[in-house]
Amino acid sequence: MGFADIRRLLRMDMTMKVISFSQLGPRAICVLSANAEAPTCDTRKGGIVRKASDEKSAKTEFDALAKAERMLMMIEKNLHDAEAEKKHFENVMSNQVLSYLNNAEAEYREFEHKCKENRRKASIICPESEIEALGGCSESNPEQLSAQLSRMNQRLQRESQRFPESIEDLRMLNQKRSVKS
Repeated sequence: MGFADIRRLLRMDMTMKVISFSQLGPRAICVLSANAEAPTCDTRKGGIVRKASDEKSAKTEFDALAKAERMLMMIEKNLHDAEAEKKHFENVMSNQVLSYLNNAEAEYREFEHKCKENRRKASIICPESEIEALGGCSESNPEQLSAQLSRMNQRLQRESQRFPESIEDLRMLNQKRSVKS
């Protein structure tokens, strides 16, 4: 293989590299300049000019550029994948998690409102001061309060059987005794 054959192969190889490089898209700019028939080329990257004086160094430069381009494409793909994943999780957050949280907050507000209303109604039936006078119920759970109420109802029934007079009768009797005294 003679020098002319090497130059022809080099030109074909460089032409193929330029074509394949230009098909990668507008991400980079490659400027090649040739001086006469000597196989030299300049590569520019970020304003830095590199001169390659033989086909081996030119091939090394093109390989380095191709490798850098592949790395750039891989980084862009990873970035695109990360953006797609971010968008997916933002959709999940807004469509599922946030709606669930909003529903839970609405239920909580409704529960608070019902509790407040029930407390108001309970204080009308039996003021808090009377409950505290009976020993309070702040440390009792609903089951304990229900059991205590059942015991009190049973006691009331037993006492009502022992003393059949109504509370009104007893009050009138008490007033009569007070007047006599």
